[in-house]
Amino acid sequence: MLAFSKSGHPSGHGVSTRHRALPPRSDGHRFSQYRVLPCLALLLLVQLLSTIKVDVSNYLPADWSTEVSFEAIEPFAYRPPSTAELARLSLLETQLESKLTSLPKRKAVSCRSPRGRALCQSNVTLVWYNPSTRDKFLCGGKILLGPGMLELRDGGKWDACWMNPLEMSLTAHSFPAAPAVDNKALFPGIALRASQTQNIDDSFSSNLEQFTLPPNDNISIDLDRSKTDGLIYKVQGRKGEFGPERCDVKCEFEPRHGLIGPQFVYGTDWSIEFSIEGEHYYPRLHIGDYDWKSNKFFATTSFKSEIPCSYFSLKKNWWGNTLQSPAVPFSTGIKGASFLAKNCGSKNNREDVVKKLQATEFRVDSLSSCLKNAEPPPGVNMHNKTNVMEKYLLHLAFENGRTDDYITEKLWMAFHAGTIPVVLGPSNIKEHIGSIHGVIYVDDFASIQDLAEYLIKVSNNQTLYESYHAWRNEPYPEKFLEKYNFTLVHSSCRMCRWAYAKKYGLGWNHVKQSIEPLAVSRETCVESYALKSPVVESWWDATGSRRRRLNLTPSDAHRMKSLCPLPNSTFFTARIGDGYLIRSLWSHDGVTDLYLEGHTSQPHILRLQFPMAHDSIKFFNPYTVGIQNESSRISLAFNVQGMNNFNLTSDLAADAVEITIHPDTLPLRIRIIVEDQDRFHIGAREEPTYFGKIMAEDVVITPELFALDHN
Repeated sequence: MLAFSKSGHPSGHGVSTRHRALPPRSDGHRFSQYRVLPCLALLLLVQLLSTIKVDVSNYLPADWSTEVSFEAIEPFAYRPPSTAELARLSLLETQLESKLTSLPKRKAVSCRSPRGRALCQSNVTLVWYNPSTRDKFLCGGKILLGPGMLELRDGGKWDACWMNPLEMSLTAHSFPAAPAVDNKALFPGIALRASQTQNIDDSFSSNLEQFTLPPNDNISIDLDRSKTDGLIYKVQGRKGEFGPERCDVKCEFEPRHGLIGPQFVYGTDWSIEFSIEGEHYYPRLHIGDYDWKSNKFFATTSFKSEIPCSYFSLKKNWWGNTLQSPAVPFSTGIKGASFLAKNCGSKNNREDVVKKLQATEFRVDSLSSCLKNAEPPPGVNMHNKTNVMEKYLLHLAFENGRTDDYITEKLWMAFHAGTIPVVLGPSNIKEHIGSIHGVIYVDDFASIQDLAEYLIKVSNNQTLYESYHAWRNEPYPEKFLEKYNFTLVHSSCRMCRWAYAKKYGLGWNHVKQSIEPLAVSRETCVESYALKSPVVESWWDATGSRRRRLNLTPSDAHRMKSLCPLPNSTFFTARIGDGYLIRSLWSHDGVTDLYLEGHTSQPHILRLQFPMAHDSIKFFNPYTVGIQNESSRISLAFNVQGMNNFNLTSDLAADAVEITIHPDTLPLRIRIIVEDQDRFHIGAREEPTYFGKIMAEDVVITPELFALDHN
């Protein structure tokens, strides 16, 4: 029996990972209540309104979900529904309920079975089941089926998107288009949140949901969603306004509170430890070699972070926008060094260095609370550090720790003030500013006395002093720009970029912090009915003493012989050799699929020639093998049935693999997944990527179409 409320509407049995149940009105009507809501509320509820849930537990196997999802609005209509659409929804709900209440008890028959194929092409009730944890687009994107959901359809109303049931199942895809560098506007983008979501759901539709920030008097966000090429976001808080900034990936950033704290990529279990503090004070910021394996990532001052953060930006800084300010005049600058610090408990004992310098003949004015020995020069604003520094020929830019890459405003503000920084910092400081010949390094001297004598010399020799400022009148050194060009883009945008590249398997340049095309193209191309890209396909007869190459002939007389690129989700089918073995191929989600079926008594050899030299083959799991070198990886994913019934051999010299396919292997599905190699993380060559793993899983876990059979 169907379960209904008093009004005659389904009572509902739980909420799916994609859709929430709608609260019923007191009069039982579930749609008219939304006609009076403001447009913004309707926008947020559009996905909810497009679903009708009905208990069909009497008709389906006991271990199935008891929800049916009935799509009533096109999946891309991200806008408030019109009055006419709301009326249509109400009508469809009534029609669906009426149909189900009159159905006799039935059993579900798969459309892949001999009886099911015939049933599914007749005017019967069809049910889609999506066993995946991700959304699936069906019929070229006309239907969006949520994770773990069922969808009920009338067979007679599928004319607009009809394929045969096998094609419909095999061409189901996870994204609205193949992910690429130039089509990011088609995707929902990335939401960075300050707290982890309760349920991990990385499906397409879930990432379209908007989140609201917790109320806070000190922080507000203004998001402009009218831009399709990237969100304009503005963050206001205690430190002033950061923005507006444009990001080339749709990006929503929820501010966190405190000096350190993780950002969570919404819909995933990825955390990004985000802070510009040093790990010498906060051990949780230490980056372990294998933290990435547990989905723990970093956005810190360390250049070992996935998303490095710097106190300096080539674009805009809170203390000033250039390092190449005019030098402090030799004639008017104080012949000594300033020192500004409140923390007298440093981890690198900088206080001892300052004390020893103060004990020499060189003048050191410590003007803050730590080791204070002097008053500020007349007219100096102590709340403006650059105003202090610009009165002195030199400044002691001493960090509070020696952690690699930890360089704070102490150095950058000294540059901006026009003074010469005397640096005590990370051991790799010269990797950052070694190309700027305007710095004196404490570590270059054998003793503090030697350092003091040299500082006195610089303070009293105008030619020597001015030689440290010659770089201010020249372009930034190329090495410095290569190191810091990434700072032209805000860290929050770069976090979104990185997560986007990881999620959709795109190329990532860590130095530039940018999404880039893959080294090997994913484009699917066919020539003379055979696959030519991303790999070259050829077929061989495996019987007899000598191998014989087999021709491919079209299964459709009107099929084009060559096509590049192959349109998304378009079947391209050919017969192999004598025609008893049929190979279909298609492209979707940035991968290429081959499907083999037919009736043959002889084994066949499929030879795949790769576009790059490979040095190893790695079996990532029982159904996925990776062919890879230092820069690229092409994975082959098989359905579970096939993995145990064929032989795979590698021809390293010819950059090819051969798959011997036996008759009992069929039907066999092979997916070709092209990716860049992760050269940033230690041990990444031995592991599947996030994108590679979900694409491989989708070969095994595919939506299934059933007919409700009453016989």
